[in-house]
Amino acid sequence: MSDDAVIVLRKYSSEVEATMAHLVLEAHNIPSAIMRDTAGGMIPSMALLYPVRLAVRREDADEARRILDAEAPLESEDGGGETIDEPHDFAVNWTPDHDLEDDEEDDGREPESRW
Repeated sequence: MSDDAVIVLRKYSSEVEATMAHLVLEAHNIPSAIMRDTAGGMIPSMALLYPVRLAVRREDADEARRILDAEAPLESEDGGGETIDEPHDFAVNWTPDHDLEDDEEDDGREPESRW
């Protein structure tokens, strides 16, 4: 086999998980492909019998495994218990009934749709 050979790197029971792995690899400039046998997406449960496969070039396999096995830390900063001087009342005074009353008062007619 040549170095351009494509191999199955991982198997997933969910297309969502395979897609996430595919996107991570693509973000790291490693070409990959998702291979599935789900009747063209019409029967997604077939992935339980025929796992969704993530394929990469043989030459990229080691780097792809390293990337997928690494944890992705989420950067955040401790809030430090900071108090808010002027709290916002975005939803404090809102009720569904209050919203209906506002709509009826605007033009005197019943609203056709709430959304």
